[in-house]
Order: sequence, then C-alpha cells, then structure tokens
Amino acid sequence: MCLGLACGPRPITDEFILAKVSWEFDVTARCFVVRASAEGRAPRTTRPMLRGEAEELDVAIYRDDDPREVTLEALGFADEGCLEPTGERSEPQQASFVKRGSKSLVELKVAVPIAMGMDVDGDGAPTPADCDDGNPAVKPGLPEACGDTFDNDCDNTLDCADSDCPGKSCGVGVSCKGARCGEDACGNNIDDDLDGQVDCADQDCDLQSCGGGAGTCRFASDGGCQ
Repeated sequence: MCLGLACGPRPITDEFILAKVSWEFDVTARCFVVRASAEGRAPRTTRPMLRGEAEELDVAIYRDDDPREVTLEALGFADEGCLEPTGERSEPQQASFVKRGSKSLVELKVAVPIAMGMDVDGDGAPTPADCDDGNPAVKPGLPEACGDTFDNDCDNTLDCADSDCPGKSCGVGVSCKGARCGEDACGNNIDDDLDGQVDCADQDCDLQSCGGGAGTCRFASDGGCQ
C-alpha cells in the first residue's frame, strides 16, 4: 500500500482512495496521519500532515498488492512530527480502491477524546489514562509492540521511538534501528523497510549475514554479499 501523494520508490498503481481529513472545532492536534488497515496486513500510516491554516487535508492512498478494501482512520498528534498522540481520532471508515477516473472519497472527521472515566474498549483502563479508548491493544502498562503504529503503553511515544523498542522487531524483515524501522533481513531480495535499497545495498545491512550462509554484507561502492 502506497500512502500519500509522494510514495517513494514503490510503484504507484492506478487504484486509489482519496481521504479527506477534517476536525472538530475543539480538536487541539497540530499534526495528523491517516492509518490504513487491512486483514492480514500490518497497519500503515501516511506521512505527517501539518494542520496549518487549512480547514481540511486531502491525501491519496494508492493500492499495491493489498486487498481491495481497507479501513481508514485519522489520528491527531500534539507535535509537528506526529509522535505525541493526543487521543483525538476519527471513526474508522471502510473504503474500496477504485481506478483512476472513478470516485472513492472517504471523509474522516477527527473528534476530541471520549469523556473522562469511560472504558469504551473494555480493557480495564478508563479515559484519560487510556490514551486510545477505542482500542484494547492500547493502555498503560502494556508492552510497546514496536511496529503496529499504536502507542500501546500510552507513554506518548510509539513504535521505534519508544525506549523499549531499539533492536526489537518492528515488522517482517525489519527491526528498530534507534528511532526508526530498518532493514533486518539482508538476503531475501526484498526492500523490507521500503527505502529503495535492497539487502546488502542497504546500509542497515552492513556486516549482517546475507542469509543462508552465503556470507556477510559489506556496504560500499564495491560491496555486496562477501
């Protein structure tokens, strides 16, 4: 799934969804992302979108090899890097990819968190202690999952930016390299971290096994699997 108008090295197909993000007047978020989820796929998010003076934000979501239907949700964050969740979010909306020339518009309106003291998701942690009271995989005391795009432990940092995550898996073939998710499977001929560099051509793989006992990655102009 290619998220956003500029999607990097992955090919953009002619199937897309247009998400229109707006927010209630009392929403405090300065930054928004749209999270796309599909059965059997790890959730993915768009790049940070700054609120600025706009009344709404539009983002195109292109289909790669994902299922034709996805669930979209807009999330609000307090900082411009979209790292500190405010708990403000839209209702999840299902959407289907369509061909260019067709219309697939999904409106996502971000709202303020649910009233204090309620435990909507039934995980035993009421609002405001539960920073995402619509998701039982999020509450204080849970371990950070490191690659699911949720702030699982409600400490205002998520995934690889969380202090619990360096060195841990953040998805298939990737692990947390400091505050980011980087290549970890260096012999599968796949660009696991979607940075345009595959296996030993990715600096993340320097001095790591090329896989299958083939050798060790050497990241250099004349490098490779040696």
